[in-house]
Amino acid sequence: MRIELSDKNVIKYSTIFIYPFYYSSNKKEIVTILENSQKWKTEKFNIKEENKRAEYVYFHPYIRDILFSQKEKEAELYKSPVTYLGYSKEKKLLLKVKYPEKNKDNNWDWEEYVSNQERYYPIDSIHLSVFEFGIGILSIQISECIEVNNFIGKKFKEILVFNELARKISASIKPSEQKKQGRLLDSINIEGISNSKEEFKDESFLSIENGSIDVSNVIKSLLTPIPSFQSVLDDRMIVYSYVCFDEKEVDANDIISAHEDFLTFTFVDKQWKGSFANRALINEYLKLHLYDRWLDYGTLYGFSRFSSTCLVNGSKGSLTFSTIYDHFETIYYEIALLTYFQRAALLSFSRKAAECAEKLKQSEKNAYENIKKLKKDFLLFTNKYWFIEITGQEQGIDIHNKWSDVIKNNQLFEEVRQELAELDEFVEIIQANSLNLFMEILTIIATIGLILSLWIGFFSISIPDKIFCFTNLGSISYMISFLICMVSTIYIIKFFSEDNIQKKLVEKTKFFLKDSNNE
Repeated sequence: MRIELSDKNVIKYSTIFIYPFYYSSNKKEIVTILENSQKWKTEKFNIKEENKRAEYVYFHPYIRDILFSQKEKEAELYKSPVTYLGYSKEKKLLLKVKYPEKNKDNNWDWEEYVSNQERYYPIDSIHLSVFEFGIGILSIQISECIEVNNFIGKKFKEILVFNELARKISASIKPSEQKKQGRLLDSINIEGISNSKEEFKDESFLSIENGSIDVSNVIKSLLTPIPSFQSVLDDRMIVYSYVCFDEKEVDANDIISAHEDFLTFTFVDKQWKGSFANRALINEYLKLHLYDRWLDYGTLYGFSRFSSTCLVNGSKGSLTFSTIYDHFETIYYEIALLTYFQRAALLSFSRKAAECAEKLKQSEKNAYENIKKLKKDFLLFTNKYWFIEITGQEQGIDIHNKWSDVIKNNQLFEEVRQELAELDEFVEIIQANSLNLFMEILTIIATIGLILSLWIGFFSISIPDKIFCFTNLGSISYMISFLICMVSTIYIIKFFSEDNIQKKLVEKTKFFLKDSNNE
């Protein structure tokens, strides 16, 4: 008989909220700014630590060089492919949330449980991973464990509610309406960090700066030292969450049969039917989003576009309570960083390709330089950061492949490569037309020179001797020769003017493209 997990007690859980973003400055400048703010401190991966060594040897050498580079000195960590920074904190930080009040129009049972209540969740760590190509990833980890800091357990349904609502960085519709629907917190802030409180007010939710939606003060307070940053995704953070039930209350078979609870957890919903209401789709969704290598042990791994989850049962000291959790927050978390970095980079390349195409259309002078840099960056990304296999371990290979398939990184890579190939083809068309235009100019110059030569030969004069001696221009023939030279020179100067050449070049390119489309 299948049991509902929502009211069952969780003895250990961890949620890491992942926020990928773009930054506009160079990597060295960003790292320096963050360090000088006194809020962040660079961290070097120490392979001499026993648990760190296991994490290091898990990956192929070329992945180690990216994630755990040992080549740089302490003062030059910004040169590594990924620079890690930890948030400096003098005391334990708490994430304080106030849940919305239960609305009479909604009958969801979770609302009764946390309606209009303030709850505190201990922040285990705050980290920042600064990659190349203007990409950063902010991570905020919340975790609690039985018998630690008087934790006695938490209902699974509260974790579902917390994961869905705390990940919101802005309102998608009018905040007051979203709060009535139970889909937005009344407020959220980090106790111990100033200016971090976000109340999601109606008057500010439509704020858009540089084409990017406004984000919550929680994010701003952590990333304030960075001059400007922009969200990679939408109004939500990625949820990376582990939950362990008490094995005395929930056994492995209960976990295995909890399809609806697992999908609710993986789709970051607070209750079943949040994402879809068609039980006929359950098997299809499980096949796509469930990694079932350890299913018989009651260990479920889930992957979606906005989450990675692990659902287990156990007791203090058990394999699922300790070893699986350790792997989930270290090795598998590194896979998560790589996967979302790849996605952010590919989305960035696609956006920049569109911007370059627009600059070409507008005939901007720096368009070719931007395209050259974009192609150079994509070549570096392809050879250094794009890989099929990241480890020799079967489970690591499976997890990376499963995740990449779910968020469609492989398809996105092919799309970006095609976009750049088409952009390259467009540039070749323009360059070919430019060459044709140049040949046309040479032809005109040669034609004019031929006419002048014939005219001069006809009158048997020498231009250099006569043109600067105005006293010898008495004859009509000299005057006519001089006028022809002047008119020809004016025409050539006009023809060579930049606007005229660009106009002709654009006209030729448009004609070519129109002709190609008709074909």
